[in-house]
Amino acid sequence: MSHLLPFIDLTTLSGDDSQNCVKKLCQKAIEKGVAAVCVFPTFINTCKKYLPKDFPVATVVGGFPHGQVSLEVKKLETKMAIDLGANEIDMVINRSFVLSGEIDALRDEVSTLANICHEHRAKLKTIIEVGELSNDDNIALASKVALESGSDFIKTSTGKASINANIKAASIMVNELKAFHENNGELRGFKPAGGIKTKEQAQGYLDLMINAFGEDRVTPANFRIGASSLVSQL
Repeated sequence: MSHLLPFIDLTTLSGDDSQNCVKKLCQKAIEKGVAAVCVFPTFINTCKKYLPKDFPVATVVGGFPHGQVSLEVKKLETKMAIDLGANEIDMVINRSFVLSGEIDALRDEVSTLANICHEHRAKLKTIIEVGELSNDDNIALASKVALESGSDFIKTSTGKASINANIKAASIMVNELKAFHENNGELRGFKPAGGIKTKEQAQGYLDLMINAFGEDRVTPANFRIGASSLVSQL
């Protein structure tokens, strides 16, 4: 088994997803030994039916992939997903909060959903969508605010933008993760996602985390890869 497989969130987020395709995804997840599966909320029950009881199920909320819905809608989506059995919530931020300097609104968005997740022992992964934040400073700021607001993971991308995961943006995010760890003593998580097509690319993201925190400390609890197309190669 490849050493990368235990870090992968095996994902299907397509408009033509079906019960049968999600069933096959679950079977593949068990066979390959990946970290979790990630599906639309519609298919959480399907995952719970075909996966072992303790197998992590992630889902997307927050007006995925654009994030342009109210906080009330994001709260409702999150609560419903957890009620259906999701253990991990991948929430996409409203990028306009970063681009227009509405940082208090961003803090409120992330902290509100983080509190809901933690009340129910679920993890929050905050997707900042690096390709739509205009510059490096915004990537750093969104990452910092998400971590300070209680997010368990910061995630690069939805996989639906024109620019997704890249090493430059990932380096900025891991630097913020390291700074948070140094200031607070807590190691949160990082997930690159979107456009990761080769083992070499995936290894590059893993190496970023290892260089920052040491090989022994990098586990699926704090590092995931959104690279489903790689699973058949591993």
